[in-house]
Amino acid sequence: MDIAKPFLHHLDTNHVPSQAEVPVIRSLLQEHQRALDTLDAQIAALTATRKARATFVQGHIALASPIKRLPDDILSCLFIALWIEEPKNGDMSPTSPGVVLSHVCRRWRQLALATPTLWSALKIHSPPLHRVCTYSYGKVSRNDAARSWEREVKRILATSCVWIERSKCCPLSLDVNLPHLGEAPYMGVKPPLNTGDLPLLVEAICDVSSRWRKAIIRLPANSSAAAAEWPYTRFAALKPEDVPLLRELAVIQAVNDLHMPPPAISPMQQGLAIIGAHSLHSLSFGPLRVPLASLSVRWDQLTSLTFNGRVIGHGVPSFGVNEALTLFRMCPRLVICDILMYITDVPDYAAHAGTIRMRYLESLTFRYAVPGRAFMRYVDLPSLHTLRLPNLVDRDHYKPYTR
Repeated sequence: MDIAKPFLHHLDTNHVPSQAEVPVIRSLLQEHQRALDTLDAQIAALTATRKARATFVQGHIALASPIKRLPDDILSCLFIALWIEEPKNGDMSPTSPGVVLSHVCRRWRQLALATPTLWSALKIHSPPLHRVCTYSYGKVSRNDAARSWEREVKRILATSCVWIERSKCCPLSLDVNLPHLGEAPYMGVKPPLNTGDLPLLVEAICDVSSRWRKAIIRLPANSSAAAAEWPYTRFAALKPEDVPLLRELAVIQAVNDLHMPPPAISPMQQGLAIIGAHSLHSLSFGPLRVPLASLSVRWDQLTSLTFNGRVIGHGVPSFGVNEALTLFRMCPRLVICDILMYITDVPDYAAHAGTIRMRYLESLTFRYAVPGRAFMRYVDLPSLHTLRLPNLVDRDHYKPYTR
């Protein structure tokens, strides 16, 4: 369409229209504005028509989607594959794969609730108590912080019970982090809150110990109270027969001061019988105040071991070269070994007769302190391909022996 442009050569110039030109310009503006209004109306109508067509197409695409025709068993396998790939599958939150899948449609919800694997990973991290103890001023009062803490623990307890129920008989993976329940470690203040739901949470977890397959248990540094008063004694009461499926176990107990020994009442010192589980192949634990040989661990079946042996001061023997050699001799099947050492005395190599052959060991890590070349003469590592020596601190004071 050819549009008349009588004033084209005057555009973007300083030309001032004459009295005769102004009515012509206004007439052209009205004409073209009417054309624009017509085009806008046509565009709006076409847009509405297109939207209706697109909605129709999308709706029928979903109706004919191949995933709707998948049998339940195949769809359930896809759910499990998503759960395995999702890095946060242990978070019991609205973004957990099981929760997300159960909110898609009625069929998916029924299928998600009937797929125990989606609910078999429990990440139970209670909120830290020290925040309650230190909120004595500012925008949040200590009492308000305490009430918020109690509500969060109640929510975690309720969610854990739901997850446990939905997991049915499926083996469980646990990641448990429990707070200190004695006097607050800050300001010497006992928090004004009800902690009664925490023992209930421990009971709920331990009641299904027969289904534990993998467990990470982070225990707090307990006070000097009597052993019977320690709030998490249920963990120490579990026996190997209570955890028949347990293959991987990590027990981590906090120590407030690196230069202080573990608390006097320690689950490790009490024995923590589950470290002797019949099916256990991977173990991570320490520090502790008892000899390794006194523990009920089935050392000869371990394939992965992480041990924090750095306990010094107050007459507590350190974990050094002699203890490391003893540990190697007890664990001939290790494939991965990660130990934290603290060397204080000259090693007594004469006490270790014969070479220790670790035929399966592929990865070895020494943390904090590193044994010297003499140590390596007492071990035979034919399969070793990875040797890590991280965190070499205080080198002027803690040098490796090279005898």
